[in-house]
Amino acid sequence: MNDKVSINQVLSFTTPALLVLIACLQLIISHQYNLSQWKGGGFGMFSTVDRPNARIFHAYFITENDTIKFDIPGNEQFDRLHEIAYTFPINSYLDQVLSELDQFDWFCLNQKKVKPDTDNWAYCFTSTEMELYALELGEDSHELSLFHQIDPAFIRIEVWRKRYHSNGSILEKSLINRRDMKSTS
Repeated sequence: MNDKVSINQVLSFTTPALLVLIACLQLIISHQYNLSQWKGGGFGMFSTVDRPNARIFHAYFITENDTIKFDIPGNEQFDRLHEIAYTFPINSYLDQVLSELDQFDWFCLNQKKVKPDTDNWAYCFTSTEMELYALELGEDSHELSLFHQIDPAFIRIEVWRKRYHSNGSILEKSLINRRDMKSTS
């Protein structure tokens, strides 16, 4: 009987041990910190509908008199932050998104004014996007007068996930994280 452990014996246990360690970390992070199971090693990715692009992102401007839901513009500026916030919606990442949103002057067209039976949802653009929109439409366009600059007291973002109800037949959404930030602009 040989008392020495060969390098091959050590290596034969190292790979499975490393795989179990990664799986355990994935399990802890996905349940404790809401990392999408599709990321961080992908363990469990086919057992869930909670992949990053299936998560729902809501953004709100909160003024003295109103709460206005809006879509965050899809551009290079925000896309990388969104991807991180969708995938791993911890407070620090959501705070980065809020800080980025707070850096701009915003102009909104409230849908409620256009279609009174809709939710309080608005088309919102940054000042730069409004300048481009004005160039596209022409400075004297009637559409531009429908937009107003918004001065929110707070900005709120929420990340939601879709999950099957415990009976397995109904898809429902549940809140993962919500962050508010006092607007400084």
